[in-house]
Amino acid sequence: MKGFTLLLVLCLILVLYVDDIHSWWGSSSSRSSGSRSSGSSNRSSISRTRTSWWRRSSVKSKTQTVINKVKDKTKAVINKLKDKINRAKEYSKGSKEMVKAYREMRKSNVIGADKYFHAKGNYNAAKQGPGGVKAAEDISNLREKTDKMRYKEENTLGLMSDKEYKEKLADSDKDRKANQWGRSGGDPNKYRVNGIPDNLKK
Repeated sequence: MKGFTLLLVLCLILVLYVDDIHSWWGSSSSRSSGSRSSGSSNRSSISRTRTSWWRRSSVKSKTQTVINKVKDKTKAVINKLKDKINRAKEYSKGSKEMVKAYREMRKSNVIGADKYFHAKGNYNAAKQGPGGVKAAEDISNLREKTDKMRYKEENTLGLMSDKEYKEKLADSDKDRKANQWGRSGGDPNKYRVNGIPDNLKK
C-alpha cells in the first residue's frame, strides 16, 4: 500500500513537471515568434522608407533635368531671335547706305565716278555688320542683273548695237568688281576720279 501511494505521488510530480515545461516552452516560443515578427516588420518598414526616398529623389532629379533642358532651349531660341533682330537692323542700315551712295552718284553727275560710289556704298554697308554685307550683296546683284536684262532686251529690239551691248556688259562686270572690293573692306578711293565734290568723298 505504501509502495502504491509512493508511485502515485511520483506520477503526479511528473505530470506537474511536464506541464511546467510545456508552459515555459510555449511562452518562450511565443516570445521568439513575436520578436521575429517585430524584427521583420521593422525591416519591412525601413525598406519601404528607403524605397520611398529613392523614388522621390529620382523624380526630383528627372524633374530638374527636364527644367534645365527647357531653360537651355529657351535661351537658344531667345539668342537666335536676338541674332535675327540684329541682322535685320544691320540689313536695314546697309540698305540705307546703298541708297545714299546711289543718290550721291546721281547728285555728283561725274562721268566715270560710278565705280567709286559702287565701292563706297558697299563699303559703308558692310561696316554695319554681317546683315549690312548681305544687304549690299543683294542690292548690288539685283541691280547688275536688272541692268544686264535691260541691255539684252534693248539689243534684241535693235535699240542697242552689238558693240554697245558688249561694252555695257564689260562695264557691268567692272561695277561688280567695284562692289566686291568695297564690300570686302577695300578702300573706295581706289576708284575715285577727279571732279567728285569734296562733301561726297569718303
